[in-house]
Amino acid sequence: MKILFTSDLHSMTHAYRDFVDLLENKNYDLGIIAGDLGNDFTIMNELILMLTLTKKLILVIPGNHDKLNWRRRDNIYNIHWRKIKVGKYFFVGYRYTLLEKKEQEIESDLQKIKNYVDKDTIFVTHSPAYGILDEPSRIHIGSKALRYFIKERKPMLHLHGHAHLRFGWENKSINGAYYKSRKFISIDLETGVKEEIE
Repeated sequence: MKILFTSDLHSMTHAYRDFVDLLENKNYDLGIIAGDLGNDFTIMNELILMLTLTKKLILVIPGNHDKLNWRRRDNIYNIHWRKIKVGKYFFVGYRYTLLEKKEQEIESDLQKIKNYVDKDTIFVTHSPAYGILDEPSRIHIGSKALRYFIKERKPMLHLHGHAHLRFGWENKSINGAYYKSRKFISIDLETGVKEEIE
């Protein structure tokens, strides 16, 4: 399965257009957007419509800037608090960051979904884990509770965003923050190959 992954599009029309074009015209099976889809309410309906133009499934989780209710519509599926199977792979989502909840609250939330996440799961969050692709300027914005949870549950991959200056990957953690990088990430789950896509 080949995934086109991103996060932190922040209502940028050209980013949505490029994402849909790549998803539709290249060899991708699935799109994933890990939060901060949009903070400009005046154009969000247009951007959502753009995402529905592709017939490919797009999994989303809201981020700290997303105030819209991202309910399921057409090919767009909000996986916050949910576990779904696509092909032979499982995906679980969690949206909150330390800007919205305290560590103790995040820890409590994660306990509610711990049985959903294991070595066969791609775990999608908006927040990075503490100390892993999370330092925009020497200040950690990742969650310690999330880091412990990932260490304990050992998902196949952890896809996230939020830290705009740390686009890329480190071991099984992949930060798809588009906002500063202006890049997407291609992930081949069969081969493990990851690629930056401009």
